[in-house]
Amino acid sequence: MSRNKILHCFLFWFLSQNALGAISNYVPPLLPNADFVDRIEAYSCSAKTFRAFQPQSHGDLLEALMVYSEANCSGPDWLLEEREILGRSYLQSEARVFALVSSEKPLDLLGQEASVDPFQSLREGRRAYGGSQIYSEMNLNSQMVSHGDWGLALSVTPGFLLAHQNTSSLFNKFYLQDGYVKAGYRRTELVFGRVYERFGEAKYGNLILSGAHKPVDMVKFAVRPHWIKPLSFLGPVTFQTWIGSDKSELGRRGSQLFATQIGLRPFTFFELGFLNLMHRGGEGSEALSSSQGHQSTASHLALWGPGQGFKLYNQLFFGKLGRLENWLIQDMSYLVGLWFPKVGAGDIRFEWVNIRDNAYSDIHYSQGWTYSGSSLGHPVGNSGQAFYLDFSLPVIEKWRPEVGVSLEERNRSKLSGLLKETRVSFSLGAVKRFRATELDLQLKAQRIENRNYLPTSPEWEGGFFGFLRYSFL
Repeated sequence: MSRNKILHCFLFWFLSQNALGAISNYVPPLLPNADFVDRIEAYSCSAKTFRAFQPQSHGDLLEALMVYSEANCSGPDWLLEEREILGRSYLQSEARVFALVSSEKPLDLLGQEASVDPFQSLREGRRAYGGSQIYSEMNLNSQMVSHGDWGLALSVTPGFLLAHQNTSSLFNKFYLQDGYVKAGYRRTELVFGRVYERFGEAKYGNLILSGAHKPVDMVKFAVRPHWIKPLSFLGPVTFQTWIGSDKSELGRRGSQLFATQIGLRPFTFFELGFLNLMHRGGEGSEALSSSQGHQSTASHLALWGPGQGFKLYNQLFFGKLGRLENWLIQDMSYLVGLWFPKVGAGDIRFEWVNIRDNAYSDIHYSQGWTYSGSSLGHPVGNSGQAFYLDFSLPVIEKWRPEVGVSLEERNRSKLSGLLKETRVSFSLGAVKRFRATELDLQLKAQRIENRNYLPTSPEWEGGFFGFLRYSFL
């Protein structure tokens, strides 16, 4: 039996199962909701579900919390307060203002038609400049459900940007960050619009669909996490597939991105996910004219330790695989993370990522895995490596401080004859909630060697990030 027939049979079986669930708005990956539910689960106050595919439906997060809604849960006071906020019946709308004060300029990634902001890479493709920037956004959500079976959800996030461009001139722009309409029956949903997509749970960037790219204009079909009665031993299973326009102006023009994802959590301590991403059609590159196009595969695996005292997670990303002994040496990029969510009132997290020379591009596909000038892959880019470590400090007057250090190495193999660029970063942040308002402040300094891959004397860059959110009905 062919692979397509097997997939069709599985989907028919999957969709025929009786699974109830109201349609609800997506929780943007920009928000900490999914991470908080993960931490609440570590204290045995949340039911298991699958959260590595984002954006997550607010209904799924709410469902996981409601199982233990009457339980007397342990955990730090601030997390229990967040639990009460996350437990509201629907996703509220909110106003956001965030400012970035830094002289750092966007960095071009080698082998890709994309750039990232080294100071704050995971800004969901929001435009970056070499000076100070202030973003104002209004996230508006609405949902209608009929007897828990049929439903409709709407969301739109317009924004206004004011930037100090090139330290000399002001620039302003109205933009639409995301917006979609979602219709569905029980656990089955059809989405049309501009949507965030992330694959995995890494804090500092996944190997693909990392959060450094712009929201994708797409049509998406999804089956949200649920148990299939005859196959309940698989735990909550989820499936989704989408098609989006590439929107690149260079390289392969007018092409399409296709994604297929499946995830499952057969045990409380174990979850697994897969993504196949394909780039096909368009004009400009013979390599994409074939029926196969350009495609890559990614995997996600996560293991909870005893007593959910820690979580070990891993990602792999690859295109074509050669001999078995060369998989980890030549063919695969990989990411490893270790998270301790119950360290006092805080947590400790470590991540290590290693990217192959041509992970996101090859000689036939110089455009790389990009979307509208932004990187679909990890912000360190081809031939990159990075180490990240952060930990929370004791709560001070309801402020939750956090310290972070990182080492990023780009272009280790000296692609295009350019040098390796090294960035050592130190950050200090603090978050405080005032009922419906949340304030997030961060100071960061970077020591940069061979800036933009060219021989230069080591230098320092610093910056400030402030993020203010206000939720309202």
